[in-house]
Amino acid sequence: MKTRTIVLSIVVPIAILAAALTAAITLGGPGVPPPMPSINDPFKGVSFVGLPALSRFTARDGVPLAYRAYAANIAPARGSVVLVHGSSASSNSMHPMAQTFAQAGYAVFALDIRGHGESGTKGRIAYVGQLEDDLEDFVKAVSPPKPATLAGFSAGGGFAMRVAGSPRQRLFQSYLFLSPFIGQDAPTYRPDSGGWVSVGLPRIVAISLLNVVGVRWFNDLPVTRFALNEQAKAFLTPEYTFALATNFRPKSDYVQNIKAMELPAHVLAGTKDEAFVADRFAEVFRSAGSAISVTLIPEVGHIQLTLRADAIAAAVKAVEAMRLGGTEGRGFASSSLALMWHPCDRFTHPPGGTMPTPVHDQESEVLGLPPEDRARILECLIASFEPKSRAQKGWMDLALRRQQDVRSGKAAMLPGDEALARVRARFA
Repeated sequence: MKTRTIVLSIVVPIAILAAALTAAITLGGPGVPPPMPSINDPFKGVSFVGLPALSRFTARDGVPLAYRAYAANIAPARGSVVLVHGSSASSNSMHPMAQTFAQAGYAVFALDIRGHGESGTKGRIAYVGQLEDDLEDFVKAVSPPKPATLAGFSAGGGFAMRVAGSPRQRLFQSYLFLSPFIGQDAPTYRPDSGGWVSVGLPRIVAISLLNVVGVRWFNDLPVTRFALNEQAKAFLTPEYTFALATNFRPKSDYVQNIKAMELPAHVLAGTKDEAFVADRFAEVFRSAGSAISVTLIPEVGHIQLTLRADAIAAAVKAVEAMRLGGTEGRGFASSSLALMWHPCDRFTHPPGGTMPTPVHDQESEVLGLPPEDRARILECLIASFEPKSRAQKGWMDLALRRQQDVRSGKAAMLPGDEALARVRARFA
């Protein structure tokens, strides 16, 4: 009798747990959200004139994956930008931004992330971590000109964060996060991303628990569906499996993900973002101890961030500041602060241990740049003579705090004359 009681005390909880997991996996999938006009409609007015044909590279599993290449309007290019689209989308959704970066002198590559567009089976990948493998394979196959920036939008911005905080972060020299998805427990999260997605939370929880014990049989089941209209469902990706939804985002511990970032990065979002709470992005990065700066663009919605001219111009400006600011450090606040914190080591010490470019060649190249670029390089060179110190870092931290105070409305800017008068009065 005692033995039977012990057996029952073990078997019954296991049976209950198995039944609960079965119910969650079977019945706890995503619903079908109604179409979200603010996501579907903006593309109706987009011109796709000049959209490059798809190119392909071969991933390590032998599958050809697609991307679009845009040539820079100058030679040599200033660097390169690799664009990662948002959830459900494909490379052509980044066409307006890609064109503008190319016109600004960058070689641009817009990816069809596996599970989207013409890369693999829509909505599916083989395992969590395959997207990082694909990205590494792309860099090895295509060799984007350095300095290279990985720029991701929405879920693609979350994936760019995942890479930026990973051991492979030095595949790129800087990162741009465009209204990135950070996580359901982040302050920036709106329920169901503002109506864009239906999440099968019970199914996700059940599959996650099974993954902990090494059971991955159900990773190919759908866990999210997107608010697409019927026309969009024909060419976009309407749902994600557990594996893809888990991989195309930051790590689940987004704070540690941010803390692990070592390279320059910047965040852009619009004040009218319907999917995320844009005015809390700065809080997310600040609470993780990061100096990464956040720029909010007035009156810009979620999709508009990749379509409106002023938003795209802000993205180009951010990449340009990181390019001229060097590749050390973890963020920048403005071009002048970035240059103080990131000296121009790359002008005299190219990465990879290659021989330095002769000074007279560098001089000729710099003198051929536009005046505004020469001015930024001069500022960077001046900053490079100042040794890094704890005091310098302290001033940098203070400057970042002051900038955030102004942006949040806690402090107001003073006219230059008044500020100087106050300084003189203090030391009189």
